[in-house]
Amino acid sequence: MTPAVFERLADITSLIIVATISTEELDTRIASDREKVERIVGRTRRVTLPPHDEDRAGGHDLAADPARTGRGRHERPRLSRRRTVTLFVLAVAILVGVPVVIFWRSSGCFPVVQLNVLTTPEKQALVEDRARAFERELMKTGQCAVTIQVSTARSAHTAIDLLSNGWGDEALLTAPRPHVWLPGSALDLEQAKRLTEQRDLLEFTPESLGSIARSRLVLAVPPSYQEWTGRSSFTWPEVSNAVARGELLLARSGPRSSSSGLAATMALYRHAPGGTGDVHHRIEQNLESPDHEGSYDLMCAVRHSFPPPAQPFAVLTTDKVVEDYNAGRPLRADCPKRTTPEGERLHMLVPAEQPVLLDHPYVLIGALTPRRDEAARALHTYLRSPASESALKKHHFAPPGKDDGAGTPPGGVEEVLGIWERARKPTRLLVALDVSGDMRDGLRGSPMNNRLAAAAAEVYTAVGGMGPRDQVGLWTFADRPGDIDHEELMEIGETTKDETLPARLQERLNALKPESHPGADPRDVVHDAIDRLRETSDDEGEDEAIDAVLLITSGDESPDRIPADLRPPVSTPVFVVALGLNGCAERTSLRRIAEQTRGQCYDVPGAEAMERAFDGLAVSLWGGGTSGETS
Repeated sequence: MTPAVFERLADITSLIIVATISTEELDTRIASDREKVERIVGRTRRVTLPPHDEDRAGGHDLAADPARTGRGRHERPRLSRRRTVTLFVLAVAILVGVPVVIFWRSSGCFPVVQLNVLTTPEKQALVEDRARAFERELMKTGQCAVTIQVSTARSAHTAIDLLSNGWGDEALLTAPRPHVWLPGSALDLEQAKRLTEQRDLLEFTPESLGSIARSRLVLAVPPSYQEWTGRSSFTWPEVSNAVARGELLLARSGPRSSSSGLAATMALYRHAPGGTGDVHHRIEQNLESPDHEGSYDLMCAVRHSFPPPAQPFAVLTTDKVVEDYNAGRPLRADCPKRTTPEGERLHMLVPAEQPVLLDHPYVLIGALTPRRDEAARALHTYLRSPASESALKKHHFAPPGKDDGAGTPPGGVEEVLGIWERARKPTRLLVALDVSGDMRDGLRGSPMNNRLAAAAAEVYTAVGGMGPRDQVGLWTFADRPGDIDHEELMEIGETTKDETLPARLQERLNALKPESHPGADPRDVVHDAIDRLRETSDDEGEDEAIDAVLLITSGDESPDRIPADLRPPVSTPVFVVALGLNGCAERTSLRRIAEQTRGQCYDVPGAEAMERAFDGLAVSLWGGGTSGETS
């Protein structure tokens, strides 16, 4: 007989054994219940039934008379027909079933292989549907059985962190260690590999077998925005510009939380006007709720936000997620299935340029046993087979294609994530501007009358490029009589979201004139500025904000000033703009300040150098980590 026949016999034998055991239990229960009924009926007769005449004379109880009831007679015990059949069936099961099980074990199909699959919330329904179909297909064709357990990680960051950490004991409390990982795109796999290398984890050796599905980034807008709903496409530069200028409220899931959020961030940064750190910062500061964990979290927030704001609003996510939203599918526990009203269904626009595609790879994790490896590869083949195409369409995915993969802009994933980490945080910048007599001199190449006017104009331009959640403060300083060298013109805490801020800032800057006092010791000014940032940070609760001091001075060192360390050491970066030739030279106070605070010191002898210095400030604040190097 073939293995398939023996497998069927094994299944039948198992059913027979279960049925036999069930029959014996039923016989026992029937006998027990019969005795209970007879005892109850007997007691009832003694209470309710009148005795016959002879019973009255003899004093007998009808229910207690063995001759009347038939109980108590000596009879030869006989085995019931049902019990005979039961024993016969049990004997057949043992004779037939044991060889079948022995053969099944020897054929390599025992024990049953369990395959643990980790996927995204967006693919959970698809993978569970295909996993059950795959299990049925194996049984139908007589192959070795496989059981598949599907689990999900709410965000890509969670999955990447657990996988690159070896899926420790805490993770096992939530889900079994996966053998197969189905991330949102190859971008997630790239991050996992990098973290694994950093943590020196040899057990994580992923092998990508290729894509199982495809989705693409789209811009989804409510039907009320007719300017957008009448179109079928958009361009990345127009969206990046509109967001940077605050003309479009854009929602996007976090780039560490989902592949769609990361791919969207890459596209926005790649096409940002100028591509500089301050533009990236403005984009992030103008995003609407930029830190949703995943795509379904984002769409759940959109569902709860209707009606949308009057300002143009859009969502940047995948077509699959928008289709699920419009179809009213469940997104989260607090976003159950529902019928989406016509007025809340989103209109999708596709990029006019080359589309950004998510490839949904199929990744084997670690060293698998031969049978599990065979099962995992067979599942991948099944997911890519024509049998799964209708399921992909049902769950709003496209079949995998040759051009799969989300495009990665120059610099790669980690550089983009580094820029995002800085750009997304609000900045609290305190500007300390030298107004001493040394600022009367002119600045080469500048149309302004003196250094102070040139610096004031550049400060106004820089503040205009900050985001709506940023804060700015303005001080002036000189060696004035008394204990305090600085004067506070604008208190830190003023946000650029305040529409009156630009006019008030310009008014104060235009009113500045060089004073007759000499230059103050910059170390005292820096200490006071950092203390002020700390005080207001506690009051405002801006723990995640980037605090920084911008010190703009003539750069002229007093010959009797000895460079010394700041006391106590500080961690707030100080960026120094020295309007002279040698303000940032070796062994100057300004250079020491920049080095000790991991800031930057810029020598600015002319107008072009001034522009480069402020561009460097933007890169240091929002385009990457601060550096201790000076220039």
